[in-house]
Amino acid sequence: MTPDELSANSSENVENTIPEAKKIVQSECPEQSEPSENTAPENEALPVEKPPFCSTAESVFALIFLFTGYTFIKLFLQHSCGIAAALFLVAVLVLSAVLAKLRKADGSRSSKLYFVLAAVFALGTGVSANGLIRFLAFCFAAVYYAMWAFALNNPEWKGFGESAFHSVCEAVFGVPKRNFTACPKAACGIFRRKSGAKNVGYAVAGLMLSLPITVIVCVLLMSADGGFEDMLGRIFDSISLTEFWLFLVGLPVSFLLFGVIFGAVSSKGKLRTDEALYESKNGKMRFAPPALVCAFTAPLLIVYVLFFFSQFGYFISAFGGVLPEKFSASEYARRGFFELCAVAVINLAVIAAVNAFCRRDGKDTALKTVTVILSVFTLILIATAESKMFLYIDRFGLTSKRVYTSWLMAILAAVFVLIIISRFKKFRAASVGAAVITIASLLLCFCNADGLIARYDAKLIESGVMASFPDDLSPDAAPVIKECLDSDDQDLADAAETGRIRLMTKVSQKEWFENTVSDIIAFESFKER
Repeated sequence: MTPDELSANSSENVENTIPEAKKIVQSECPEQSEPSENTAPENEALPVEKPPFCSTAESVFALIFLFTGYTFIKLFLQHSCGIAAALFLVAVLVLSAVLAKLRKADGSRSSKLYFVLAAVFALGTGVSANGLIRFLAFCFAAVYYAMWAFALNNPEWKGFGESAFHSVCEAVFGVPKRNFTACPKAACGIFRRKSGAKNVGYAVAGLMLSLPITVIVCVLLMSADGGFEDMLGRIFDSISLTEFWLFLVGLPVSFLLFGVIFGAVSSKGKLRTDEALYESKNGKMRFAPPALVCAFTAPLLIVYVLFFFSQFGYFISAFGGVLPEKFSASEYARRGFFELCAVAVINLAVIAAVNAFCRRDGKDTALKTVTVILSVFTLILIATAESKMFLYIDRFGLTSKRVYTSWLMAILAAVFVLIIISRFKKFRAASVGAAVITIASLLLCFCNADGLIARYDAKLIESGVMASFPDDLSPDAAPVIKECLDSDDQDLADAAETGRIRLMTKVSQKEWFENTVSDIIAFESFKER
């Protein structure tokens, strides 16, 4: 082998050994190896995926809630609420309860009680045909729905206490306001998910494919049955631009309803409402010294004392049921009644104000004295007003307005009695007061007040004091009117016949979905006549 061949072979061997040496070095020093495309540098953090605003189930519920505002306007504002409105309120409660269950927000014992009360008052909107009673039932159903939702994520909240007013305002106004935009965000969330967008696309495609077949079937059924043709005609006639505007106007209502339950099942609705927090907030408001409070209420107390002395004989007549001289029964009973009611409400506001702004000095002697004296004076005024009302009822019979006024004054009297007791004994006065108001409202909603009015007035018609039943009786009084139709007293039978015609006119003027249970009973009672 020549020297040139030896040098060529040696150079080839060196070149062949260099890659092997590189492999050995790389295997011995892995930290110096080149990074692959799929590995991230050690000092660079992995991107964190932002959690969705809500779950898929909540997005579906938000889409359903979008139509609750439109339904609310149709049933409660455009038409008088009836059985359909009651079923709508119950449906909203059920949907909210299902959503809370999905989020595992079971709540406390108080929240379950509030839910039951909300359901009972919601059903009350479809029982009575009396408009004011239905409105009262709706208001209580709305408040207790908000209180139930508020208590779901506030297990430490023990119900109505010293912070009852703050809690109710927070539940009814605060939580829905802060979660006002939750409904559109949750509804749009379903389109941000790939699976959700795909399913929506499939659903739209399925509806488009079924449209020709549905049209053909509808045409055939319309040709086969005239009733079905008329029904479809009414449905398409009702669809107009007005309904679209009603849907847009109802969207804020939908947002508020969904905001109530969404705020309950999310952390946004979780707030501290314990008494310690309440005291810390109210401590800043209590700036008025006791001397200022006494000076503020002293003129009122002096006026009340002078008023009582000047009207002493007048009050004795009211309590004794004796007419004073130069007064007719109607003039005496009505004079000053509503003014006394207004004074009672003003006194309640004054007591609330002095208790909210008066500085505490330990025993709170001045505050306690002012509160008790004002409450006692107010109870005397309420008793006088009620005595005059009873005298008026005894002479001229019962009407709905007289019943409602007496009911309201009785609640005010109970509230002032609780205020007096709370000044001497510590107890949950707010809880007891809320229970009293709730029970009184339940009694008014389900006691058939118009039936009791008709039964009381029937005795006065028989005795010749009254000539007819009140014009403002609702179909709730139908069973009593039916009994009076068969009375042996001709005057009572004639008055009952006039009342029957009036009640049937009211029932016949309603749409089918506006009927309540009382309307149906009235129709069944009088249809044979």
